[in-house]
Parts: sequence; C-alpha cells; structure tokens
Amino acid sequence: MSVDTFNHMKIKSKLSLLVGLFVLGFMAFGIVTYSTMNTLRATLDNLKVNGPKYKEIVQSKDLIADILPPPEYILEAYMVVLQMADETNRAGLSTRLPGERESLIEKSVRLRKEYFDRHNFWMTDLQSLPPSADKLKTTMLDDSYLPAKDFLDVRDTQFIPAVQRGDYKTAKALAYGVLRQKYNAHRAAIDKVVAMANARNAELERGAKVDINAAESVIAARINTLITLGVAIIAIVALGVGWFLSRSISNTLNETASALSATSTEIASTIEQHERTAMHQSAAVNETTTTMDELDASFNQTAEMVKTAADTARQAVSVADNGIRTVQQTLDGMLSLKDKVGIIAEQILSLSEQTSQISTITNLVSDLANQTNMLALNAAVEAARAGEHGKGFGVVAAEIRKLADESKKSAERINALVEDIQKATNSTVMATEEGTKTVEQGIMLAQETVTAFNGVTASSNTASDAAQQTLLSVPQQVTAVKQVLSSMDSLNKGAKETADGLSQTRVSVENLREAALRLKRMI
Repeated sequence: MSVDTFNHMKIKSKLSLLVGLFVLGFMAFGIVTYSTMNTLRATLDNLKVNGPKYKEIVQSKDLIADILPPPEYILEAYMVVLQMADETNRAGLSTRLPGERESLIEKSVRLRKEYFDRHNFWMTDLQSLPPSADKLKTTMLDDSYLPAKDFLDVRDTQFIPAVQRGDYKTAKALAYGVLRQKYNAHRAAIDKVVAMANARNAELERGAKVDINAAESVIAARINTLITLGVAIIAIVALGVGWFLSRSISNTLNETASALSATSTEIASTIEQHERTAMHQSAAVNETTTTMDELDASFNQTAEMVKTAADTARQAVSVADNGIRTVQQTLDGMLSLKDKVGIIAEQILSLSEQTSQISTITNLVSDLANQTNMLALNAAVEAARAGEHGKGFGVVAAEIRKLADESKKSAERINALVEDIQKATNSTVMATEEGTKTVEQGIMLAQETVTAFNGVTASSNTASDAAQQTLLSVPQQVTAVKQVLSSMDSLNKGAKETADGLSQTRVSVENLREAALRLKRMI
C-alpha cells in the first residue's frame, strides 16, 4: 500500500487496519509458536529412548537375532560338525545319502568365509568406539576370534579329512574333544561380549535420556524467549503504526482547512466580478433585441454550410450501408467459427476420457506388479528355507521380482505421461472455452455494430431532410443577421468577461467540492 493511498483512507478504515494488523500479528505468532512446539515435541518423542524409531530398530535387531545366529558366532559351524561326525544319515539309516556329506562340507566352507568376512567388518567398525570400550573390542576381536580360528583350522585340516576317508572314530573324537573345547571358549567370549554390549547400551540409554531432558529444557527456554521477543516486536510495530496514523490524520485535516479558507476567498472575489459583468451584459442584450433584423449577411454563409451538411449526410448513409454489409459478413464468419470451436472442444473432451482410461489400465498394471513382487518375495523366502534345493527356485523368484519392478516402473512412466497429456488437454479445453466466449462476445459486438450503423443511417436521413428544410428558410433570415453584428461586438465582450469569471468560479467551486469530499471521507 502506497503512502498516498493510506492518506486518502477514511479514519474508520485506518483504525480498522490498525486493529487488523494487531489481530493478524498475534494470530500468526501464536500459530507459528504452537506449530513449532508440536513439531519439536513429536521429534523428541520419536528420537528419544523407547520412542517409536528406537523401538523399531531394537525390534528389527531382536528379530534378526532370533531367526539366525550371526556369522560372528560359530554355533552353526559347530552344529554342522556334529552332523558330519555322525556316520548315520538324517533319516537314521546306517549310510548317508549320496551327496549329503559333500553338501555339509560345502556348507562348512561357506560358514568359514562368512565368519572371516564378518570378523573383518567388526575389525574396522569397532575402531570408532571410544577408549572406554577397549575391553569390549579386545573380547570381541581377540578372545572370541582366536578359539574360533583354531576351531575352523582343526575342522578343515583334521576333522573334514577324517570324515572324507570314513574315519568316524577320529572325527567323533575331534568333534567332542578339541573342537568342543574351542567352541566353548569361543562361546564364553561371545557371552561376555553380549553382557558388555548390553551394559554399554544401558549406559548409552541413560546418557541419551539426560541429553533429551537437557534439550527439552533448552527448547522450552528458547520458546519463552521467542514469545517475549515477538510480543515486544508487535508492541513496537503497533506504536509506530499509531504514530504514523495520528500524524497522517493531523496533516490531512490541516491541508483540508487551508484549502477551504483559500477557496472561500477566491469565490468572494469572483462574485464581485460577476456582478459588474452582468450589468454590461444587460445593456448589450437590450441593444441586440433592436438589431435582430440585420442577420441576413451571416445567413448566406450558413446556407452554404447547410448545403454541404446535406451532401455529407447522404454520403454517411452510403457508408453506413456498406458498413452494415461488412459487419454482417463478419458476424456470419464468427458464427461458423463458434461451431468449429465447439467441435474441437468435443474432440478434446473425448481425448481426455481416453487418457483417463489409459491411466486406469496403468494403475491395474502397477497393482499387478506389486502383487507379483510380493509373490516373488514370498517365493524367495520359501527358497531360502529350502536351502540348497531351493536355489533354482530362488533365482526364478528374483527374476520375477525384477520383472515386476520393471513393470511397475513402466506403469509409473506411463502414468506420468498420461498426467502430462491430461494437463495439456485441460489447458486446451480451457483455452477453447475462452475462445468460445471471445467469439460470442465478438458476435454480440457485431450485432451491436449493425444496430449502430442502422442508427447512423436513420440519423443521416433525418439530418439530410432537416438540411433541405433549412435551405428553404435561410434566405428569409439572411437580411436580419447583418443588423446584429454591431450589437454582437459588445455582447461578445461581456460574454468573454462572463466566461472568464465563470471559469474562475468553476475552478474555485471545484476546489471547494474536493475539499468538502476529502473532509467527508476523513470523517
């Protein structure tokens, strides 16, 4: 809002504006403060210990720990050793099934690789822990690692060769002897790691609670500071607006009073001039009434002008007729254009319906891809449960899942294209509607133009008839016009003075009127 606009506002409007600014300022500040507090509170509740995110992470870790021992724990490797140490097969028969022993050996090789891969990961990851966790790192990386390494070395160099040559006596002695000892030593170290990790997590949780409480206190203090600062800013702004408002009103009233005073003075002076001019005009009018018979000279020229006017009126009639024909042709073209625009609008609406059908189909394809993806995921889980026998089925499930993902992506791209087409179609429909409205307005304007030309034709005919009649009466008045010339000189002088005085009066009255209106608007 400019300063001029503000100065021309009513006092009531200015006061309403001030109150509105107060209300909007307090409402906006309250809304922002309330929203900030809710957002911060939700964030802290989500991140703090035992919050939703924390519980979700702990739940996922617990689920993984319950489903399968991690590679860092050689429990599964020892179970495989016990299976291979038994000379009977899984069904309890005296001999093993073909390929069963080789499968267990391959599984042992895989578990060894997984253990060392995981150990190397922890070798790097645990380096980021602070010095207070050195005991935990030593127990994990040394105490649990060395027995596990000895276990895997004895298994691969002594136990597996004994099984391969059928020496189950030696295999059992190793399994229930040195291998069990190494496993128990590894397990004891793992149990210590779990205990120390749980103790460290509890300590971290307590520290996190303290940090969150401190953060909440800081946030509360800052919010109070923000509220105080906001109230102070609003108060300062209100005082500034109030001062500006009072100064604006005072200046406006002073200017209005000054204008009224000056205008009153000018009106008084102008009235005196009008009185003197009126007296001179009265004498000139008396003389003019005795010389009206002398108008003959000036009417000769009037006769020529009337004749010219009659000729011009006839030409105007001809031009108006041509204009009516041209406008009628334009009107016919606009009506044809309106029909064509309507046809285009119907075709565009049909295209919009077809694109909507395409969008529905792509949504069905996307839903089918999601269902296929879920089926592929379930199939992969079943393949994993089936072990070695489900590998082929797992590969097929993975390929089906990839195909489902590609189908979903294609459907999404098609949806994006359909949305672009629909946006363009909607824009075209709107443009067509605007074009239709414009054509209808053009038709109305053309019809009004035809009516106007008809009026021009009628007026031109009337003017031509009047000119003809004037030509008949002009010769009778020509002689009288000559006599009025001398009297008109004095009348012209008085009229000029009167015109000047009236001009001054008009300006003064206009100023007075504007000043009165300004004062009325201010009140």
